[in-house]
Amino acid sequence: MTLSTIDRATHGLDRPPGTRMRVAIIDEYPAQIEGLARVIDQSTSMEVVMTATSGREALDKLPHARPDVVVMEPWMRAGDGIAFAAAVTREHPEITLVALSRLWDDDHVAESMGAGMAAHLPKTTPLEDLPALIRQSALGAELRPRGSGAATRRTPLTTRERDVLRLAARGL
Repeated sequence: MTLSTIDRATHGLDRPPGTRMRVAIIDEYPAQIEGLARVIDQSTSMEVVMTATSGREALDKLPHARPDVVVMEPWMRAGDGIAFAAAVTREHPEITLVALSRLWDDDHVAESMGAGMAAHLPKTTPLEDLPALIRQSALGAELRPRGSGAATRRTPLTTRERDVLRLAARGL
């Protein structure tokens, strides 16, 4: 599958060859951040450009870091993960959000997807699988735990998105 120029720009993949996908990590536990950062930085296609331990801290850092993807725990003790996700979805729709959470029942998956997450992955996901799953999410795949009955579409398509899809289908 090849991506159109519009798709590549939308997902931050219109960078020159050899440029790595920019990833931000948000989790209240520094050990979680460090472990995930190590795995992502070992990937040849990604680099960690920002870390934060709360949604509030992440909002302050986001404009300078300019990540393509944010991998985060939506349910941190500070309680600002879902609010952060909703703000990013509203203000920076070009950024792909991926939940990496200890909570992955249907209600939590539905809430995170409703806040704009492209994926909801359990923290039990093997570390070596995460770079590929993050990349799939950035390319538009909506991933969620097996057996989850939560809705998979983040938000309804806008009129403009439907127009772009129609043009793409006609090869324009």
